[in-house]
Amino acid sequence: MTTQRNNSVSDLYKTVAMNVLLPLVMTGLVGVIGWISKLEERQYALQREAVTEQKLDVTKTRIVSYIDIRMKDLDNKMKLMIRQLEMLNYSKKGE
Repeated sequence: MTTQRNNSVSDLYKTVAMNVLLPLVMTGLVGVIGWISKLEERQYALQREAVTEQKLDVTKTRIVSYIDIRMKDLDNKMKLMIRQLEMLNYSKKGE
């Protein structure tokens, strides 16, 4: 009788494990896999958009080049204005 009862209890545990615990464990594993997948997607997005020293140097070089061009242009305009003012001043003295 004790052996039959032990077998009955053992069968009950097996049934509970197969019908309840196994689906719960599988659901948990699927959830963890989904969480890891989302985490990897975020990591790839951050790596894609990450600012590196090389990107910063390229941006700095581009900005400095732009400023140099604008300053050179401004310098040329100022020289032209100074010449025009000198010519106006010279023409007034000649009158």
